[in-house]
Amino acid sequence: MTRNPFKPTSLALALQTASLLAVAAGVFGILISDIARHRADVARVEAPSKVQLLAFPGESDANFR
Repeated sequence: MTRNPFKPTSLALALQTASLLAVAAGVFGILISDIARHRADVARVEAPSKVQLLAFPGESDANFR
């Protein structure tokens, strides 16, 4: 008993391509959101130190005089 080779139809190819694109878009979206979240966390951590440096301008002026 031999089987005929599988011949994909155009509908099967379209569904497979669509599902592959959907998975790729999901993975790409997860990566982009992770990068954006990481950048926001870094900016949130760095922001107080910059605010502290700018909060006391008189002290830095006193050191230069």
